[in-house]
Amino acid sequence: MLYSKEIPERFGALTVMAWIFGIATLLFLPIGALDVATKAPNWSAGAVWLVAYIVLAPTILVYAANAWALRYASPGQVTIHMFSQPVIVVLLAWTRLGQELSIQTLYAAILTTLGVALVLTAKQAKAK
Repeated sequence: MLYSKEIPERFGALTVMAWIFGIATLLFLPIGALDVATKAPNWSAGAVWLVAYIVLAPTILVYAANAWALRYASPGQVTIHMFSQPVIVVLLAWTRLGQELSIQTLYAAILTTLGVALVLTAKQAKAK
């Protein structure tokens, strides 16, 4: 992310995301095509809508928003925002929804937070 600011500026966030998801689709199509072909006919309409929502909302839209944000914020700020989101979601799920926190989730949250802190302190040290 830190080195990718020029790409969305040059080609536009939507174009960049279309290429990324297009290439990823081609790479993973052979892996998932058989599974989808055998299971999808048995999906309910609700399941189809749920899969469509998962693909569109939290995946494509968020990545496009991050690429768009690179035009207006520094790559460091966008990276910090991106990597802070999962920790915030875990904390909200725990406090608001009563989700259990596993030790693995806690370790991941701690490591993510330490990584964000490392980026912030390195950036501040570099600025001095």
